[in-house]
Amino acid sequence: MYHYQTFKGADAVEFCETKLELPENFDMSAVVKVEIFSASPPGDEEDFCEARVIDAEDVVLCVRRMYSF
Repeated sequence: MYHYQTFKGADAVEFCETKLELPENFDMSAVVKVEIFSASPPGDEEDFCEARVIDAEDVVLCVRRMYSF
């Protein structure tokens, strides 16, 4: 997988709220960053992506897989 993009702070929380289907009881206050990984090199238009939601201790809280975000 190729690292594609990282969202941090408020941008990470907004990305979680708007793009990821997280459970209602998910603790958004723990979200520090979201890292997006791509199955293909940068430049491919339609792509399989993986979003990793990470807390302050670099623990992955959840992973969501999707086609192009």
